[in-house]
Amino acid sequence: RAGLGGGNEMGLSWTGRRVRGDLRHVFELDDVLLSVGGGLGAVLPDLGSNTPGTGGAATDASGGAIPRFDGGSISGWTVDVPLLLGTEAQEDVASAWIGVHALYERFSADLVYDLGPDVATVAPAQGSRVFAGAVAGVMLGLRPLWAVLELSGGYQRVSSEVTLDGTTYYPSLEGFTLTPSFALVADLD
Repeated sequence: RAGLGGGNEMGLSWTGRRVRGDLRHVFELDDVLLSVGGGLGAVLPDLGSNTPGTGGAATDASGGAIPRFDGGSISGWTVDVPLLLGTEAQEDVASAWIGVHALYERFSADLVYDLGPDVATVAPAQGSRVFAGAVAGVMLGLRPLWAVLELSGGYQRVSSEVTLDGTTYYPSLEGFTLTPSFALVADLD
């Protein structure tokens, strides 16, 4: 994250095959801060995963591994909008926030199933993910180092379209998720 002045900041993050950039503006409303932002992200394909069986482990409906499955070609893009209200209980020592978060993701892949010696099938797939939820967090510390704890929860739905051997399937998954996060933040100014 980097401050841009005038209550603006930008961030860039990279986690595994995901990269995300965002911009945020903070409005000061007496003792409360209102943060409005937006982010764009990308899911990058695993360039070293073009052979069946080298992708990440995938599971079937019963939780068993799908043998010799490669999903490494999955790629896509994401748009998300967070809206946060926060306050500083004591300047540069503690702060807390709550807010809402919405996200839309679009993805595609050529899923490769290796069915045996010299028998592999490619199944083109595409789909989307929608998330809407809430977030709450707290940051404690002393300059120049703070510990951050955040809890995010909400509803998400993933739907897709997979074509395998001329037949199209429409798998979907939906439910509520609860995601804790922890970080250390340093101010290098």
